[in-house]
Amino acid sequence: MNGFVEDTVGLPLYEPPPRFIPPHQRKDHPDYDNNLSDYLMRSIRFKRTNAPLGFLIRGGTEHKCPLFVSKVSEGSSAQRLGMKPGDQILSVNGIDFANITLQEAVDILKQAENIEIRLKFFPYSFEKTYAQE
Repeated sequence: MNGFVEDTVGLPLYEPPPRFIPPHQRKDHPDYDNNLSDYLMRSIRFKRTNAPLGFLIRGGTEHKCPLFVSKVSEGSSAQRLGMKPGDQILSVNGIDFANITLQEAVDILKQAENIEIRLKFFPYSFEKTYAQE
């Protein structure tokens, strides 16, 4: 047991598209598109250069929440590889990020030269976690 009280994060209730949105427009409508591939786990790889990594992270065990990408710099490698705010960081170079502090995560990212990050887009948890700020 990790000493934290588990809190489940629920997804919002499904709301069908309003009748005034014609069926032929629902498929590509951003609020009603059910393309679940956006939420699948994915891996991105890049090599550290002298430039910053191009993203910021928030969360960690001290905040009782997962680690998330909170900001991605415009034009950075991270942006070109598809990172976005709301991506939950699952692991870096095979190191599980489920139960580590923010500082431990930063240290791991700073020390790595070749970086492989496993992510999943989970905006509902990200928005709920930081809604009070």
